[in-house]
Order: sequence, then C-alpha cells, then structure tokens
Amino acid sequence: MSPDAEYYAQNGEKTHRQRRNHCHEQKAVVLRHYGGECEACGEREPDVLTVDHIQGNGAEHRKEVPASQIHAWLIKNEFPRGFRVLCFNCNHRSRRSIERGNGPLQTIRNLQREVSEWADSVYPDRTLASVIGKMQEEYQELMDALNKNGRIDPLELADLMILALDGATLSRVDVQNAVREKVGINYTRSWLIDPKTGLMSHRRGGVLDGKEAAPRQAIIGTMVFSGGPNDGCSRPVCEGEETSTAISGGEPGGCYVLEERETNSPGFISYHYKWDSGMEVPL
Repeated sequence: MSPDAEYYAQNGEKTHRQRRNHCHEQKAVVLRHYGGECEACGEREPDVLTVDHIQGNGAEHRKEVPASQIHAWLIKNEFPRGFRVLCFNCNHRSRRSIERGNGPLQTIRNLQREVSEWADSVYPDRTLASVIGKMQEEYQELMDALNKNGRIDPLELADLMILALDGATLSRVDVQNAVREKVGINYTRSWLIDPKTGLMSHRRGGVLDGKEAAPRQAIIGTMVFSGGPNDGCSRPVCEGEETSTAISGGEPGGCYVLEERETNSPGFISYHYKWDSGMEVPL
C-alpha cells in the first residue's frame, strides 16, 4: 500500500469531514454576500438555497467552473456581479422560464440592481438629493399629464420608478425587503378615504381604536361613517371581527350608532353608522 493510500485509509473520514465543513463555510460566505435569502420568495434556510446566474448563463459558466467549485470561484473573484441567491424551487422556476423563452425569473431586487448599474455608468457622481429632485420633476409631469389627458404614459411612470429604485440603492435600502415589511405593516392598519380628495390614509384612535386587522386577514365588509368627527370616512371590516352597534368617534359628547346593514354582494356587508351627539358608547 502506498503512503498516500495508507494515509487515506486511516484518515479518510476525517479528511472528508474537513472538506465538507470547508465547503459549507464557503457557501455561507457566498450566501451572506449575495443577500442570504431567496431573492424571489424570501426563503432563508441555507440547505435549500443556491447561487443563480442572473442572466441565465449558468450552463455555459459551468463548462469553465464546475458547480462544486462555484463558491470558491466567487470568493476568489471577489463576488462579481451577475449572481444572486434563489431557493431550489425558484431556481427551477427561473430555468423553466428560460426554456419557455421568457428569460430568467425577474424580481424587484434584480430590477434594482439593473437600474443602479445603469445609473452608475451614466451618472456616477449623482447624489440622493439630485435623484429626489428629479423625482419631484417627474412626479409633476405625471400629474400634469393626468390632469390634462386623464391618463399617464407608462414609460413616464417607469422614469419615476427608476429614480425611486436608484434612490433606494444610494440609501442602501433593499427595496424588496422594505416593500415586504411595509405591506405587512399596512395589513395591520385600518384605512380611511377622504371623500373630498379621494386620498387614502391610515388612522390611529377614534373609530379605529382596537380595530386593527391582523396581517393578511380577509376583508369581508366596510364601515361607513356619516356626521361627527369622521364624517364621510370608511374602514374595512376583517374576517372574524365583531361589529358593534355603537362605536366611539374619538371625541366626547356622542358616538356612532349602527343604522343599517347593507349586503352589496355575497359575503360582503356595508355597515352604515350615523353620529348621535346624544349618546355615549355603552360600557
């Protein structure tokens, strides 16, 4: 038996374990650098995450760098652009999308990268203030077009979105995560619509006290208020929520009294409340 064969006979399991641990460490470094979670669905379990070629050129690249060496190659080459983290499911979806001729799977994070790379090549010295200033110009152009024509040009809207994505990059904000977090917060809020301007806003206090919806809870109806401090406002009624016959308006000297239940469509009810200055919410 040769010295090498004898060594591996005695230490093979130990050597294999060391190599496996080293590969796991390299993968952890790479995943962490490229975001640490699936860019499409947010999966964070390392065992089901993989490195994806954004442009869909993985097959060509593997002719030069075997899949087993991709993590070491990325580290050695200082984490080049063109790669992202996907879970195995989303990676498969991306491959199928390419096979169907639709190109790689697109995500907000990928779009943000493309925008920032373009902006770096064209306006490398831009600042966050200059980007926001340009956003204000583009916003005004959109509003002028809407007021004049009743519609907007999709490409003009895209200009505003490009600036927003670039501004986020300059601020080191991951738009995809920020949007997910904000949508989750918005699901917990109750929303009102200003009857004069049509603008939405979330409210704290008054008719909304203790009536915030659980995240992603189904909306099964709406409360509409007339008179009093919340005249013309409305808010959603969520599945499992109990409606009361009297609701505080957030001000002393009256409350909202349920006047009518109106079934607008199967399973969706409008609750009409009217302000009564002579009543108080029962204890």
